[in-house]
Amino acid sequence: TGTPTETGTFSFTLIVTNEDASASRTRVFEVTISRDLQVVLVLDRSGSMGASLSTMTRWEALKNAVASFVNKYQALNRPGDQISLTYFDTDVTPASACCNGFIPVNAGVQTTITNDLMANNPTGLTNLGKGIQVSQTKLSDANKGRSIVIFTDGEQNQNPKVSDNGQNIGGTPIPNSPGSIKMYTVGLYGPGVMNQMLQDLAGHTGGTYNHSETGNDLEAAFDAALTSMLAGSSPQLITRSTTKINPGGGLQKLQEFTLNNRVAN
Repeated sequence: TGTPTETGTFSFTLIVTNEDASASRTRVFEVTISRDLQVVLVLDRSGSMGASLSTMTRWEALKNAVASFVNKYQALNRPGDQISLTYFDTDVTPASACCNGFIPVNAGVQTTITNDLMANNPTGLTNLGKGIQVSQTKLSDANKGRSIVIFTDGEQNQNPKVSDNGQNIGGTPIPNSPGSIKMYTVGLYGPGVMNQMLQDLAGHTGGTYNHSETGNDLEAAFDAALTSMLAGSSPQLITRSTTKINPGGGLQKLQEFTLNNRVAN
């Protein structure tokens, strides 16, 4: 009983024995205690996001991917976690009407964020560096876990710019010491130099990079970012899989997930 005061792990052993003591079973349980997290989604709202994919625009694909990300996040029931939105195009204005500051990751967060995305439209140029800088200032509480999830579909064309090696913004170094902000990057389409920069930025800060070439798998890219972001927390996502259901196909076997009940964490 009680409330944890420090992060880390502990384990305990449970022994179950029947009434006549003729049989017993023993199992060790490991419990992970993680800090509350603050997460900022940094989303590209530049004009190129209005370009068409096969069945929708890039902006519509982004809305679906963010909705999937937030829906899975809130389902993990981490009531102390908070989330914020930063849009960027030529600048970072107008700011999110709902979530420029932090809001709790609760049952209503998906609707709140989806409505905010629907109220915005692609326009302008690509000022990724400023979008990240503004988000860094929001994450000022070093006692919390701090993450930035960054999405863009094109090369930077406004200052300040993230360096090609992902280690500074406009000449200002990006911290990467223990406890610093981790950045998880998602790239849609884009040339190789942009993708390499996003990969280097994530690697420099301890995050991960995911890429979607067509936008059809953008939800999977965001889900992968969520899985990586929560890898040191509890609960966490173990894996992701999908099954196509054929209409009128009768009884169909759905996807199976094999989980070892002794899986770490």
